[in-house]
Amino acid sequence: MFSHIPILVITLCVVHITAMLVFFLWRARHDSTNCPLSPFLSHDPPKRRLISSHTHEELLQLHERHQRILDEAQKKKVSHEEDIIPEEERERYLSESSEIINTPEVIRPYELIETRVTPKISRTTDDSGYCSRYQLYQLHDMKENIGAYIDENNTENINWDDPFLSEIVEGTPTATPVDNNDLGNWNIRFQKIIEGLASFNTNTTLEERLNVTLDLIHLSQDFIYCSSTYGKIIISEVYLPPEQKTIKPQSLGFAGGEKYFIHNIMFKFSFDFKGLYGSDYASAKVAGHDLKGLISYLNCWVKGMSLPLMALVDYRGFRLTAMSILPIGKDTLIYGSNDNGTTIHADDPVLNSKMRKIAKQLNIKPHFSGLSREKSCLIYSASDIEGHKARDGKYYLLDFSRTWPPETPKSGVKSAHLYRLLRPEFVKTNDLPLCSDAFSGFIAAQPKMMEHNLEIKQATTRLINEVIPAFAITLVQDVVQESKKGRLEKFRLVELVHREGINIRYLGHIRSLVAHEHVKTLLFINMAARVIKNCLRLRLREKIRELKVPLQEPYVRVVVDYLNLVFGESSASDRYWNTELKIGIQKKFEEALSQKETEV
Repeated sequence: MFSHIPILVITLCVVHITAMLVFFLWRARHDSTNCPLSPFLSHDPPKRRLISSHTHEELLQLHERHQRILDEAQKKKVSHEEDIIPEEERERYLSESSEIINTPEVIRPYELIETRVTPKISRTTDDSGYCSRYQLYQLHDMKENIGAYIDENNTENINWDDPFLSEIVEGTPTATPVDNNDLGNWNIRFQKIIEGLASFNTNTTLEERLNVTLDLIHLSQDFIYCSSTYGKIIISEVYLPPEQKTIKPQSLGFAGGEKYFIHNIMFKFSFDFKGLYGSDYASAKVAGHDLKGLISYLNCWVKGMSLPLMALVDYRGFRLTAMSILPIGKDTLIYGSNDNGTTIHADDPVLNSKMRKIAKQLNIKPHFSGLSREKSCLIYSASDIEGHKARDGKYYLLDFSRTWPPETPKSGVKSAHLYRLLRPEFVKTNDLPLCSDAFSGFIAAQPKMMEHNLEIKQATTRLINEVIPAFAITLVQDVVQESKKGRLEKFRLVELVHREGINIRYLGHIRSLVAHEHVKTLLFINMAARVIKNCLRLRLREKIRELKVPLQEPYVRVVVDYLNLVFGESSASDRYWNTELKIGIQKKFEEALSQKETEV
């Protein structure tokens, strides 16, 4: 049934890392007034120019409002902890900040291209002025509202004499030229861009802001291309003998298995090599948490804290973590542990202070960690996060997979505390800060271990007994409203669930609490789609394990056959839905199916 659609099959097998960038590019072409990247993308520079999607009067009002905020900021020179947000607009901008931060689709480091993405952008710059979060929101509003590109043949209604508009279209923003010697040094390029973003203040021109953003876009495009190119080779040859591999592996670390180093990028498989996590699925989740944790630290904007550039490569059922190589070594470690807690470092007061500030923003509980009380240290994160005073003089962090605290471990789930973590949105709104090392061996010898674990149990209970039931009620209302407007097919369920601090694994709990058929169907579709995705990835991994050599057609056939099984009308399809798929849904999502649905 699906054998005539090779394009769809190939699309399902390509590297997922390009998804967000493609999405933004598509929006920039088809819905440019609502796309955060549209002011920075020129589809055809010689024939197009920036125009306004608003009237002349609206643009002037927008410009005047922004200028008032800048003037007020320069006069007040507010402190680091204060934002200049008018009372009548405070709720709007804070809610927008929460919405952007909690959007599950935003999971890539280059999300910084949207200024609203950080929970606390405001920072003291110098005596000349202050750049508040609200000002950057205003800048983002301007970029969105003037961000349409159209052909010059369709400009009859454009007032090119508009003073504000002429300031925007004066010249085409161009990225800062990159030294050829630095093109392949991802870390140098990334740190320069981050320093550029951090240097923004009230005197920074719009052109300078756009140039730095363009640098970030170009860097992300280059890193994505390089990571996907080499990543596909590494995955295709995963079961070849080492001497036959194009890129030779190196074995480092306890849980990480083999590493690959090429073009200043380190690649690491998300395999459960040592049986630590219980499954390759859990290991892939840990890799996802690593990237999410990095983004959480990046969005804290603590001055002097450097982080690596990272991306995930999903191909033929496997997941690779790609990370820029940093100027560090075993001799540069000054925070955390790289030997499973045998030695805990907190050696540098400067870095300790930075980690304390980050912990406060993330609502992470400071705690003593170590396999013995005599060798324990007070730390402000998960114990296996590594902090380095690098050879270039900068402070670097890496290994972020346990940034967020675990939920109460479920009996029978191996190493659940390593990958079944609480959502950032939930942790940040919890009454008490929570310990990232709860239920782990890092605090087993510490006197407050029971206290840390109890607070996690209480938080998990609140999530299940309070947060999820309240969300189930509002979800029904939202679905009914969107259904009446004919927009149910565009309903962003995952985004809403994450915004409330609820993990997707609780979709079954939510479904058990609602009676509305449309809502139950919507939840079932999302659960089934995730189980189908994981089953397809498993079949692809099994096929590459069987064949071992890099091929194409066998994997296309795997996808085609599986899609026919899922969407076909044969007796085999019926058996699959009534047995394997049903069992998969029940295993992954507790309380997903009613007693009647289980018996059918």
